[in-house]
Amino acid sequence: ADDDADLPVADEDLPLTGEEVGQLQADLTSLGFDPGPVDGIMGEATQGAIDAAIVQYQLDVAASNREVYDYLRSLADALAAANAADSAANDAGEAGSDG
Repeated sequence: ADDDADLPVADEDLPLTGEEVGQLQADLTSLGFDPGPVDGIMGEATQGAIDAAIVQYQLDVAASNREVYDYLRSLADALAAANAADSAANDAGEAGSDG
């Protein structure tokens, strides 16, 4: 039997875990927002940074923190991948320009 059958809670409505809040804080910081310390606690500074991100990225103002978390995760992953690619390209370019 499915124990959650009587709880119609969509995944995007589930509150973030402390670990996820910490990841969200780290992502916000890497994207130029100031959520305060990366401590896994959803405080005023973190909520303020989430609100700023919603405005900056023109997300639905009714978006849950989980929806914002998922969006910023994908954004931070893409940013990290782009930075890694730039770094690899720069390394390759520097290695080839010794002559």
